[in-house]
Amino acid sequence: GEKINFVVPTGNFGNILAAYYAMDMGLPVNRLICAANANNVLTEFIRTGTYDRDRLFRKTISPSMDILISSNLERLLYHITGRDQAGIRRWMAGLSETGAYRVDDLTRTRIGQIFWSDFASDAETMETIGSAYRDYGYMVDTHTAVGVNVYGKYTADTGDMTKTVVASTASPFKFNASVARALLGKDAVTGKDEFSLLEILSAAGGMEIPAGLKDLDKKTVLHNRTVPKNQIAEPTIWPTTAHPRVSMINHAFRPISIRRNTINGIDRCTARNHGRENFLTEHRHLPKGRLQKKEKAARHVAPKI
Repeated sequence: GEKINFVVPTGNFGNILAAYYAMDMGLPVNRLICAANANNVLTEFIRTGTYDRDRLFRKTISPSMDILISSNLERLLYHITGRDQAGIRRWMAGLSETGAYRVDDLTRTRIGQIFWSDFASDAETMETIGSAYRDYGYMVDTHTAVGVNVYGKYTADTGDMTKTVVASTASPFKFNASVARALLGKDAVTGKDEFSLLEILSAAGGMEIPAGLKDLDKKTVLHNRTVPKNQIAEPTIWPTTAHPRVSMINHAFRPISIRRNTINGIDRCTARNHGRENFLTEHRHLPKGRLQKKEKAARHVAPKI
């Protein structure tokens, strides 16, 4: 089929690695464009072959990309070098010991044939949020805006007009303060709380507030107990007598009883903790002795004082 480009805003190299795997399995891909924010360690690596985490860490308005050690990059290197385990170990040791490593010229060339990268500053990101809405009537979040901005730099640099998909990574309502400021200006959002900004952004963009955020301020607060950090005990693991391959993890409090029930082939073990916290761990037996583990969220009831 016709090859296309993908632009992926990323800091940990996860989604763009998935795109690489899809390409490796046969998806017709022309170029994978890595869009970074001001923490542009990936851009430097793709351009030069040198990965150097020894730099100023910047807190940006695209916080999911505020990363200096991209853990998924190791996976790419493993595959793109033909599974050179010794080389990967050497590079990762360099990262651990000195904060940097440099790949060989062949690996750098292979990466450059597939990937292209640039980054967007916060100012550029804000401008892109505004221009995307003015030009297309589409409201983008701060991470997606990084991708849109970098795509513009890619076409300007390469002249490549291949059809392109820009990965839209989050709802603009998740980063409502930045998006509202980009669309309406600083004065329109100054002094407004997060809940008010949801309504303002909805009215400005003509979009419904996502169900998970709508009326969030009207919901009952369930978790309101705080513990000073110097009083937080280390997590402790207590093996259960009910099942040899089940362990309960309880943070800061000791359980007073552990109970096992088997329902529909699932072992359910509940640790009860003085009425404060319940932990529920499920183990579903699979072929060849493998276990699928699902931990349900603990329900926390604040003690009466």
